[in-house]
Amino acid sequence: MTGFLSTSAGWIAHKLPVGDAGGKFNSPIKSSVKAVSGWVQGLFEAMGLSGGWLSIFLLVIGLALISASLTTITKLMRKVIADRAEKADALAQHCDAHALNMITSLVVPVDQLDYYDEDEEGRE
Repeated sequence: MTGFLSTSAGWIAHKLPVGDAGGKFNSPIKSSVKAVSGWVQGLFEAMGLSGGWLSIFLLVIGLALISASLTTITKLMRKVIADRAEKADALAQHCDAHALNMITSLVVPVDQLDYYDEDEEGRE
């Protein structure tokens, strides 16, 4: 409508050195993956693989590791979620039992419930 937001954002972008002010983050995961990848590539090259065959074997190893990782994560998450779901279900059942007792006591008068003492077992 007025363009105030875009104008002020443009002014800030031109006045501040945004491109030069940012830092660089060296990921420890990226460096560890590169180290292991280089080791596996060196192992396959020592076995005599090169060119397209080396690329195919590295791709197959990478896909196998990704599949194994996703399978492990899925199994772990199922177990964690199942434990939480069981606890929540048990709590809900406990609360439902209390709620049912309260509703029953409001709707049905206590003297009309079919309770009897141990000495009155034969009563009908």
